[in-house]
Amino acid sequence: MAITREPKEGDQVKYFTNRFLSKRGEKGYTPGAFAKIWVFEGESVANVKYKCPYCLKDGDIQQEWSRPFKFSCGNCGKVIKIPKLKK
Repeated sequence: MAITREPKEGDQVKYFTNRFLSKRGEKGYTPGAFAKIWVFEGESVANVKYKCPYCLKDGDIQQEWSRPFKFSCGNCGKVIKIPKLKK
Protein backbone atom coordinates (compact mmCIF):
# COMPACT_ATOMS: atom_id res chain seq x y z
CA MET A 1 0.00 0.00 0.00
CA ALA A 2 1.34 3.43 -0.95
CA ILE A 3 1.68 6.13 1.66
CA THR A 4 -0.42 9.19 0.90
CA ARG A 5 1.32 12.54 0.55
CA GLU A 6 -0.24 15.23 2.73
CA PRO A 7 -0.67 18.74 1.30
CA LYS A 8 1.76 21.29 2.73
CA GLU A 9 1.70 25.06 2.67
CA GLY A 10 2.38 26.24 -0.86
CA ASP A 11 1.24 23.00 -2.57
CA GLN A 12 -1.24 23.48 -5.39
CA VAL A 13 -4.21 21.11 -5.07
CA LYS A 14 -6.48 20.79 -8.10
CA TYR A 15 -9.14 18.74 -6.31
CA PHE A 16 -10.09 18.21 -2.66
CA THR A 17 -13.15 16.73 -0.99
CA ASN A 18 -14.05 15.65 2.53
CA ARG A 19 -17.13 13.41 2.53
CA PHE A 20 -19.13 11.47 5.09
CA LEU A 21 -19.79 7.91 3.92
CA SER A 22 -22.64 5.45 4.23
CA LYS A 23 -23.07 1.80 3.41
CA ARG A 24 -24.39 1.16 -0.08
CA GLY A 25 -28.19 1.30 -0.18
CA GLU A 26 -28.55 2.87 3.27
CA LYS A 27 -29.90 6.34 3.91
CA GLY A 28 -27.98 8.67 6.16
CA TYR A 29 -24.33 8.36 7.08
CA THR A 30 -22.45 5.75 9.09
CA PRO A 31 -21.18 7.50 12.24
CA GLY A 32 -17.45 8.20 11.94
CA ALA A 33 -17.09 7.00 8.32
CA PHE A 34 -15.44 9.53 5.99
CA ALA A 35 -13.18 9.95 2.98
CA LYS A 36 -10.73 12.78 2.32
CA ILE A 37 -9.48 12.86 -1.25
CA TRP A 38 -7.01 15.26 -2.82
CA VAL A 39 -5.14 15.47 -6.11
CA PHE A 40 -2.11 17.71 -6.55
CA GLU A 41 -1.84 20.04 -9.55
CA GLY A 42 0.00 18.36 -12.43
CA GLU A 43 -0.52 14.82 -11.05
CA SER A 44 -3.04 12.10 -11.90
CA VAL A 45 -2.83 10.22 -8.59
CA ALA A 46 -5.50 10.65 -5.91
CA ASN A 47 -4.48 10.52 -2.25
CA VAL A 48 -7.21 9.06 -0.04
CA LYS A 49 -7.56 8.87 3.76
CA TYR A 50 -10.71 7.12 4.91
CA LYS A 51 -12.63 5.27 7.60
CA CYS A 52 -14.62 2.45 6.02
CA PRO A 53 -18.41 2.53 6.62
CA TYR A 54 -18.51 -1.29 6.64
CA CYS A 55 -15.68 -2.30 9.00
CA LEU A 56 -14.91 1.14 10.56
CA LYS A 57 -11.14 0.66 10.05
CA ASP A 58 -8.90 3.58 9.04
CA GLY A 59 -6.87 3.40 5.86
CA ASP A 60 -5.01 5.40 3.25
CA ILE A 61 -4.32 4.69 -0.39
CA GLN A 62 -3.06 6.24 -3.59
CA GLN A 63 -4.65 5.34 -6.89
CA GLU A 64 -5.27 6.75 -10.36
CA TRP A 65 -7.71 9.69 -10.34
CA SER A 66 -10.87 9.06 -12.35
CA ARG A 67 -14.56 9.87 -12.40
CA PRO A 68 -16.64 8.23 -11.05
CA PHE A 69 -14.19 7.65 -8.21
CA LYS A 70 -14.24 4.42 -6.26
CA PHE A 71 -11.76 2.50 -4.18
CA SER A 72 -11.62 -0.69 -2.12
CA CYS A 73 -11.15 -0.85 1.65
CA GLY A 74 -7.75 -2.28 2.50
CA ASN A 75 -9.23 -4.24 5.40
CA CYS A 76 -12.58 -5.71 4.32
CA GLY A 77 -12.29 -5.28 0.53
CA LYS A 78 -15.68 -3.58 0.09
CA VAL A 79 -15.90 -1.06 -2.76
CA ILE A 80 -16.53 2.53 -1.64
CA LYS A 81 -17.96 4.89 -4.26
CA ILE A 82 -17.77 8.68 -4.07
CA PRO A 83 -20.72 10.14 -6.01
CA LYS A 84 -21.12 13.47 -7.81
CA LEU A 85 -17.53 14.63 -8.17
CA LYS A 86 -17.14 17.99 -9.89
CA LYS A 87 -14.13 19.49 -11.64
